[in-house]
Amino acid sequence: LILHRGNLLLQEDYESLISRGASVTGDATAVDDFVRGKTVLSAKQLGRTKSVMIYGELTESERRLAHQKGLEIGPVSLQDLFIHLTEEEE
Repeated sequence: LILHRGNLLLQEDYESLISRGASVTGDATAVDDFVRGKTVLSAKQLGRTKSVMIYGELTESERRLAHQKGLEIGPVSLQDLFIHLTEEEE
């Protein structure tokens, strides 16, 4: 359970929640193209390399496409998901 300001934000088992978060890292342009239309939780860029944390299921075909574009798909920790899902806009 994730509660935020007294409201139930999310109720899922650990494996389901973790499977919905992913980091996408690679050439900034390729990363931007790949994550277009997805829920972006955070982004960091250094030079031409960009890393974006997304929330949402990635299909096997999307994972293959990412690999073909030279992108790396990695896991996101539960703590990172929790922080970004409960972060408020300023």
